[in-house]
Amino acid sequence: MRALIRTTISAAALVTALAGGLTACGDDAGTAADPGASSTAASPSATTSDEPSDEPSDDPGESSSSATSEPAPDGPACDDVWKAGERLARGYQGCVQDGEFVKRDLLGCSSGQRLSRYADHFWAAVGGEIHETESVLDKDRGYRDAVARCRG
Repeated sequence: MRALIRTTISAAALVTALAGGLTACGDDAGTAADPGASSTAASPSATTSDEPSDEPSDDPGESSSSATSEPAPDGPACDDVWKAGERLARGYQGCVQDGEFVKRDLLGCSSGQRLSRYADHFWAAVGGEIHETESVLDKDRGYRDAVARCRG
């Protein structure tokens, strides 16, 4: 009976030690290191982030804005893409407006066709003619009719 109690206590102590060790492993919010990478790789505390920090910078010349170090977004200018009467390219993914990339805004149709919208005044079936509205899209009869046909 004593041997059974000792074995049970030893097993419980082992489980407690293992569970405590696992909780001390940290969280997985960090970045995993590449085992094949050189040993001179930066430590997690030396990594940079595009997010603003409440901590002061070690470098007095470092700006809190990363806008100057980021490359310009890649894509056509929205003013060049969204012209009434032109065709919207089938491969359209988005455009650049005021230095920011604007992702395409798609509305799926029951037929499989997709309507793309931009700036609440432009719309087109992907690969089709671009339409510009006087009012916002939801108030425009032509756009609402197209959506009704699209949704079937």
